[in-house]
Amino acid sequence: MSALLPTYGGAPIFGVAVRMQHIAEPCATQIESFFGVPGAFSVFGGTRSRVFQVEGCLFDFDIPSLNADEQIFTPGAPGSMADGIARDLFDSRGRTWNNVIFVGEFQPDPMGPKPAVFNGGSGYILPYKAVFHGLT
Repeated sequence: MSALLPTYGGAPIFGVAVRMQHIAEPCATQIESFFGVPGAFSVFGGTRSRVFQVEGCLFDFDIPSLNADEQIFTPGAPGSMADGIARDLFDSRGRTWNNVIFVGEFQPDPMGPKPAVFNGGSGYILPYKAVFHGLT
């Protein structure tokens, strides 16, 4: 569970019970060996991108509102964050990641929305998984 409210582009789109896992891609390295030279030579080619695996639950008070919340993750839907624009990602540990893009990798729970009680109110939750890509 998150200690802080994560945001994407300044908007708290992730819902409740958010977990984020940052996975750095391996650095580019060129390793060469040459006949007659013992060992190998390596050249560091720089860092590559990163991936953020997100799990959470969208929460709202009725199904139409929950469906509107889900549209944020739906490519081509009005207000979707899958629009090719890189934004800042503020994760659940308080770190800010620049130049992060969402390309529409979103998987809602196959069982669909579930009734829930949250902070004294009732509504519906939709568990989901999503993937964001850091470009730097």
